[in-house]
Amino acid sequence: MSPAYLRDGILEEISKTVEAHRAGGEGRIRMKMNSLTDSRCIEALYEASQAGVPIDLNVRGICALRPGIPGVSDNIQVVSVVGRFLEHSRSTRSAATRVALLHRLAD
Repeated sequence: MSPAYLRDGILEEISKTVEAHRAGGEGRIRMKMNSLTDSRCIEALYEASQAGVPIDLNVRGICALRPGIPGVSDNIQVVSVVGRFLEHSRSTRSAATRVALLHRLAD
């Protein structure tokens, strides 16, 4: 999460979704991100869950939010792709030796 540029807009959208859900409208939150560690955004998502809003998160890396806590985050589902899915093959070639090297690195 980029607190300097995105936080206020995301918090506003979460709030609008909660209001729409409480008014009987379609209220659902789906987010895809690299990581979720911002405490204000996590608190807003917990509040949305407590209001009954279904939340689906796809987090590529670290996620500080804890889904499935009764009364707090039971409406939150998190899919996290950490581990072997983040490893990418890298290849390099040396012009001097004309040897290709393949590296396994984790982002």
